[in-house]
Amino acid sequence: MTNAFLYTGGEVQNKTIKRAIIDPSIKMVASKAFFGCEELLSVEFHDSIREIGDKAFCGCLSLQEIELPQSSLIIYWDAFRCCSSLKTVVIPHSVARIDYGAFEGCSSLETIYMEESSFIRIEHNSFRRCTSLSTIELPKMSMAHCMAFAECTLLEKLCSSAGHSGIVDWLKTRFDDLPLHRLCYQADIESLPVEIDKCIQENSSNMINETDEAGLTALHLLALNKKAKSREGFCALFRSASAASIPLIEMITAKDVHSQTPIHYACQQDDIIKTLILSLQDAAEKSHSKLHSLCPSVIPQLKLETVFYLLKQDTDWSTN
Repeated sequence: MTNAFLYTGGEVQNKTIKRAIIDPSIKMVASKAFFGCEELLSVEFHDSIREIGDKAFCGCLSLQEIELPQSSLIIYWDAFRCCSSLKTVVIPHSVARIDYGAFEGCSSLETIYMEESSFIRIEHNSFRRCTSLSTIELPKMSMAHCMAFAECTLLEKLCSSAGHSGIVDWLKTRFDDLPLHRLCYQADIESLPVEIDKCIQENSSNMINETDEAGLTALHLLALNKKAKSREGFCALFRSASAASIPLIEMITAKDVHSQTPIHYACQQDDIIKTLILSLQDAAEKSHSKLHSLCPSVIPQLKLETVFYLLKQDTDWSTN
C-alpha cells in the first residue's frame, strides 16, 4: 500500500489520511485511534492485532471495506460506528465478542460474513440502523442479543445451519404478545404516555414487570431506545408501577439474560440516563419516598460522573 500512513499507536492527529497500515508491533488499535478520519479509504491489518478499541474507526465516512485479521478477539463498542460508506465486513473465526454499537449506523453495509467460530457473542445494537443490510450468516455457536439488529429495515435473510433463519420473522413479531414492550420499543409515538396508561389499564399492571425471551422488561426497552428522550414515557411507567405498588427499585434493577439492568443500558446515552434519573426523581417525589435511598443499589450501575453531574445540577436531589 503506497503512500500509506503507518499507525504505531495512540490517536491519529492527521485526520486527512487516506490509507493506513497497522504496524506489526501493535496488538490493539487504540480507543479513538482513527476517530473522525473522514477521508480514510482503507486499512491494512496484520495478524498480531487482538483488539479493536472503542470508537477506533468511528466516523470514518469513506471507509468501504473491512477484513479483520485472524488474530482478532474483540471488537469494542462503537468501533466502526457511522462508517456510512462501509459495504462489506468479514468477521474472522477468532472474534469472540462484538460489543454494543460496534457497527451501528453503517447505513451502506449490505453484507456481513462471519466465519464459523468456537463461540461469538453479538451484543445489543451491534448492527443497529444498518439500513442497507440484507444478508448475514451467523456461526453455529453464536449468541446474538435481541436488539443486535434493531432497525435493520432491509434485513431479508439471517441464516445458518443452527437454525437462525427465523430470526427476521422473530424480530418482526416478538412483541405480538407483549403490547407494552411494543410501545416502549417504538418509543417515538407522540401520545406514548397516554398509550402506556391505556395499555396497562386494558390489560394488567403485571405487564410492567413482564419479560420477553431475552429477559427484557418494558423499562429495559425504553432505556435502550434513543428515541425515548422525553420524560413522559418513563414517568408514565413509574406512575403505573406506583399505582400497582410495584417498587421503583424492583423496576430499575431488573436484569435481563445478560445481567444488564435498565440503568446499564441508559448509561450508554447521556441524554437517556439523565431523562431516566430525573423521571425517577419525579416518581420518588410523588410517592413521598426518598430518592437517595435508591442510590446504594443504583450507583454501582451508573457512570458516577453522570450521577454527580445531576447532583450538582439539581439541588433538590440532596433533599429527596
